Amino acid sequence: GIAGAINQVWITEELNYTTIGDQPARGICGSGVVSLTAQLLKAGLMETSGRLKSSDELGDDYPLKLKQRLCQLDGKSALLVAAQAEGTAEDLYFTQQDIRETQLAKAAIAAGVRILLKEMGITAAEVKTLYLAGGFGNYIDPHEAVQIGLLPKELEERVVPIGNGAGTGAKMVLLSRKCLQKSRQIQAKATYLELSTRSDFQTLFVDSLEFR
Repeated sequence: GIAGAINQVWITEELNYTTIGDQPARGICGSGVVSLTAQLLKAGLMETSGRLKSSDELGDDYPLKLKQRLCQLDGKSALLVAAQAEGTAEDLYFTQQDIRETQLAKAAIAAGVRILLKEMGITAAEVKTLYLAGGFGNYIDPHEAVQIGLLPKELEERVVPIGNGAGTGAKMVLLSRKCLQKSRQIQAKATYLELSTRSDFQTLFVDSLEFR
């Protein structure tokens, strides 16, 4: 991940976050987006539909510091995630448009998972281990991924992050003939599914849009 990218968020009376390398915030990585979305939902700052609430909707007893982070940016609802006053190079916002894009990506992934399970003729409860690769998979909080509906709740305790899976796999097949043979066996069995042409993808996609 990029140093300074926000990778985890938690909301109490205030919005708090950590960054990769403990550097001043300079953006939000994928796991940070999942974390922020889950926390907004949990704190009641966002509806399950993805609509960001206004400060007026939150009531007088809602923490003032959180209400002050809600604003309008170019005429659209937004949340100030990190401010220059906190040591960042510039103000970082999470806008309503950002939430919508997160929603679309989340729905596509969730629908894809459901189709894979359907193709295999199994339920999520029957999956023993879910390996997540890359920076996204390495930093993502499985509980928060379940909270927003990215992953089935049955897989929360079965997630295993493996880091740079492609890079590690390339080294393994270069250094081990046994690993090379194993990779070829997997390749021969692997099946590619084109989701966009499936009639059930759109139905599952729409059904997965809400953060729940």
